[in-house]
Amino acid sequence: MPLSPEFIERVRAANPIEEVVGEYVQLKRQGKNLMGLCPFHEERTPSFSVSPDKQFFYCFGCHRGGDVVKFLMELEGLAYVEALRKLAARAGIPWPEDEGVRSDPEAERRARLLALLDLAGEYYHRVLVNTRCGKTAREYLQGRGLSPETWRRYRLGYAPPAEGCPGEGIPPLVDFLRRRGYRDDEMRAAGLVTGGEGGDGPDGGGEGFREGSLLRDRMSGRVVLPLQDLEGRIVAFSGRLLGDRSRSPKYLNTPETELFRKGNFLFHLFHARGKIRREGYAVLVEGPMDALTLAQAGLENVVASQGTAFTEEMLRLLRRYAPRVVLVYDGDDSGREAAASVGRNLARAGFDVRIALLPDGLDPDAFVRRFGIERFREEAIERAEGYVAFQLRLLERGHDLRDPQDRVAYLRAALALLAELGDSFLAEETARDLAARLGRPAEEVLGMLNEARRALSLSRERRPSASVGPRVRLAGKHRETRSRIGTTEPLLDVAPLRAETLLMRALLEEPARIPEVLEALGMRLLLPEDEILLAELHALDAEEGKNASAPTAVERAARLLGRLSEERARERLLELMRREDVREPVSEEVFWDWVERVREELDVRTRLPALEAAYRQAVAAGNAAEASRLAREILALRRKHSSGKGVAVGQQFPRREG
Repeated sequence: MPLSPEFIERVRAANPIEEVVGEYVQLKRQGKNLMGLCPFHEERTPSFSVSPDKQFFYCFGCHRGGDVVKFLMELEGLAYVEALRKLAARAGIPWPEDEGVRSDPEAERRARLLALLDLAGEYYHRVLVNTRCGKTAREYLQGRGLSPETWRRYRLGYAPPAEGCPGEGIPPLVDFLRRRGYRDDEMRAAGLVTGGEGGDGPDGGGEGFREGSLLRDRMSGRVVLPLQDLEGRIVAFSGRLLGDRSRSPKYLNTPETELFRKGNFLFHLFHARGKIRREGYAVLVEGPMDALTLAQAGLENVVASQGTAFTEEMLRLLRRYAPRVVLVYDGDDSGREAAASVGRNLARAGFDVRIALLPDGLDPDAFVRRFGIERFREEAIERAEGYVAFQLRLLERGHDLRDPQDRVAYLRAALALLAELGDSFLAEETARDLAARLGRPAEEVLGMLNEARRALSLSRERRPSASVGPRVRLAGKHRETRSRIGTTEPLLDVAPLRAETLLMRALLEEPARIPEVLEALGMRLLLPEDEILLAELHALDAEEGKNASAPTAVERAARLLGRLSEERARERLLELMRREDVREPVSEEVFWDWVERVREELDVRTRLPALEAAYRQAVAAGNAAEASRLAREILALRRKHSSGKGVAVGQQFPRREG
């Protein structure tokens, strides 16, 4: 029998979504909801909402949402039953023992692959520790300063040659796994083997094995490091070649599989995450061996990126545990370039980034083995340079600050770097320091910084969007303000599409004002999707009733999404919710400015085609006086339309007091 609805509901109830999400995301209360930076995509302004009352989450940036089970499924790539099982274990709820309980096929397949990888890890570890053919690997690890205790803790292993260890009765990995009942296609799916397409025996087991299949252990002849996910499960392996084999790479990872994505993985994070939380920062190195040496020496809040490009998923993983990262890389040219690149990604995501470059020819592993962990802490961790100072120092190397032209070029390049930072306060403080150092007025340099930010923002807006549906570009002579709209002057020169956008966002905050807007405009708006939203929002507000507890705009938008079938309307709603400039009730004056600007534009769109048709008729009829009068009216209307000016607020609309 399947899992009962009562059991599923019991697991959900025992895992409040705000507590579960709070283990991964730093949340802050905003009214009835909690807000934080989305764990599913990179962002600087929180758009990720958790509703304790409704027990759901929703992100207005990447559009993901659901209950606590869905959150774990999305975050950790789990199947439904796997996520439910993890939540049951978290709450101490026993899993049903009934043998008839079925999990879904995908979960069963993943569980079998995980069991297969765990068995392979056990095989490699036993070969390393207990066999004569593992002697070379043991000597290599001892030469790297790694103790047998570290081998056991991290389940280090050795993949024997293709023939296994025949003198000791140890078969090759492929034979070993076949005899345990695993199929060749499962070994391929786990990334353990190469070759042998179609080499399974009749029953997939050892008895049907054919030598012609040529299935081989991918890690053969290598010291093997298991790669563990955040639950400690082996999902892949990394191997270091022993001996001189010029045709083989020195380091080799399991290829990407359904369980392992290199860009989503940080080595040692399973072991380091608790220490990272306690210390408040992570130490990031390039290689797994560096991480193991540092951890063995007592610096346990260390992770390694395995030399791959630092991805958004890696940022998301680190963001769960600490806001600060110390990069410790080799001091050669490639190390400096890597530190600058990774540091840039981290700084743009809002991390406090520190960078330490070791002397040429020394990686963290070699440094600690030569000088010890205390000197490493002192020279690398405690003296690590701030990311901005590091980048400015590198930038200065390419400029002669005694030369006026070079000084200007340096300042512009420096401000472009500061414009990318996720920490605006740090950017502005550094800009003031630059101004003092270069003898320029601080206000001038801060103005240049703001120009660099605007240029960066425009360049990002012009990039093709991956979202479905049209993107509305808002024009106008106005300058957007970061202040709350409710405290600004009336926006009489605001462009009509922007006015409609601000009006719709305000109505999401205060839907009680919809009847006033309908009285003034009817159901006519500039964008068809706004007309759909207005109708649905009005209906939703009526359904909620006067006696219902007032939902927040986020909750209201989440309910609206469930009602919208038109993709353009859904996209428009999400765009509106991402806006920062209307989050509080606006004044009557400002509100009616927006309504009037939209109505003027609608009036122009209605009157102008009719006037142009009448003008053409007058010309055709030879009525010069009428054609001249219509031409003046058309010209005046077009000028008024292009100027963006509205009539005095309140001339044609009633005011609502209170």
